[in-house]
Amino acid sequence: MWPFSKKKSSRDIAVKRMQSFVRSGGTPPKASSAALKFEDVQDNEIDSIVGYIKDYAYRNLSVDKNNVKVHISKEGNSVTIVASIVYK
Repeated sequence: MWPFSKKKSSRDIAVKRMQSFVRSGGTPPKASSAALKFEDVQDNEIDSIVGYIKDYAYRNLSVDKNNVKVHISKEGNSVTIVASIVYK
C-alpha cells in the first residue's frame, strides 16, 4: 500500500491498528500506552475508571488531562480500556 494514500476509516481497522500498536511496543518517544480488560462492568463504573485514569496521570505523572486519551471497546460482556498518555 502506498504510504500516503487515504486509509479506510472503519472501527475494525482502527481497533486492529490500536491492538498492533499496543502489542508491538512501538510507542513514540515520550508516550506511554496500557491496555486493561474487564468483564461484567456497568456503564457508570466505566466512567469512574476513565476519570480515575485521567486523575492519576494528572496527579502522579504531571501531565495535562487533555493529554490522556482513553479508548473504550465493548465486546459482549467484556470491556477493553486503552489509555495513552502523551508527555510534553
